[in-house]
Amino acid sequence: MQLLLSAPAIIKVLASLALILLVSRLTRSVSLAILAGSVVLAFWAGHNALGFLRISWERLSGLDNILLLVVILMVIWLSDQMSQTGVLNSLVESFQSGVSNRASLALLPALVGLLPMPGGALFSAPLVDQCDKDGNLDSLLKVRINYWFRHIWEYWWPLYAGVLLAVDLAGIQLWHLIAAGVPVTLISAFGGWLFLLRKVPRKERDGRTRFDVSSLVPVMLVIVVYAALAILVPAVREVSTFLPIAVGIIVAIIYLQLQRPLPWKVWAKILFSRKTAGLVVLVAIIRIYGAFLEAPLPDGQYIVEQMRVELEQSGVPILPLVMIIPFIAGLTTGIALGMVGASFPIIIQLAGTDPTTAALVSTAILGYAAGHVGQLVSPVHVCLLVTNKYFSTSILQSLRGLWGPCLFVLAGGFIMSRIVLLL
Repeated sequence: MQLLLSAPAIIKVLASLALILLVSRLTRSVSLAILAGSVVLAFWAGHNALGFLRISWERLSGLDNILLLVVILMVIWLSDQMSQTGVLNSLVESFQSGVSNRASLALLPALVGLLPMPGGALFSAPLVDQCDKDGNLDSLLKVRINYWFRHIWEYWWPLYAGVLLAVDLAGIQLWHLIAAGVPVTLISAFGGWLFLLRKVPRKERDGRTRFDVSSLVPVMLVIVVYAALAILVPAVREVSTFLPIAVGIIVAIIYLQLQRPLPWKVWAKILFSRKTAGLVVLVAIIRIYGAFLEAPLPDGQYIVEQMRVELEQSGVPILPLVMIIPFIAGLTTGIALGMVGASFPIIIQLAGTDPTTAALVSTAILGYAAGHVGQLVSPVHVCLLVTNKYFSTSILQSLRGLWGPCLFVLAGGFIMSRIVLLL
């Protein structure tokens, strides 16, 4: 028993993730699986029952978490509202009138990806599904396309909090990370085309439909309101990271209701859906799992810090460490802020005692690319879970088709980190 309790922190964390995948496969309940992984991680890490309840309550009752759950709710409401009013169908038809079906499948989730929206893949999933009106595409392929292209901007798009935090912790300017990150986005998009989009049969575009600009307004409203609040009223983000996006979604919902009113009976079905409630519960349980990665252990240490020490003591060279540490942080947290916050203070130290700007940018882009890949294959990534839930597919099967494009991103991050050093 003592030998089990003294196992390395990395083993404890990775074992909890493996348990999540196993229980999910056996029970078909992702919520139950993540709850099981949370319990095992908490008690194996040394917390008692009282500590488990305290940390869980502190996470669930925090303002950031409450607003996150509210945003998830409103994302689903706005998506259902757009569907019921016909805006969703108009948006898809507008894209398909101007570009190929393959391009539509990629561009629609990429458009939604410009929004720093938690669980945003749930918003783009109906758009991707609507592109396949004949039902000819495999559901797993639609999951992978939606999930992949939803996340192609996250290496540099300045509306993402993870990007801003990475710039701050690395001590570089925003344009440095943008310049290094844009090529990684292009490589990510190419990898998505090579491994995913090429499997979609070619279809003639329907040039008879004219582009309906009004169908874009709800999405653009969210982007504009979020950007305006984040840039012009930074105090709003200090209240909560999720407050600007919440305001943006509220504005979009009100606008759409004024333009295309829905009766109360329809709204009642939208607001009180059991499926919606289940998704919110799922996100809440994911947050509980994350709390035990961030909370101090009973001895005052942090589990992420223990993992760092274990990796450094293993004798792994510095360059692989710059990739491994963010990858594990992304894998275990499933969120950019968690990945950056847990790993960047460590990997920036590995850049040396008096690093040049080039060394800092090189470390930042390599670490961010590796950490983002960790997030993409994480069984606790909200977008992965809600997309699979929407299409009723398996998490493990979904992930199997993503290793090809993920390797492209890792290669892209590595190449860009070497190019930056040469400039």
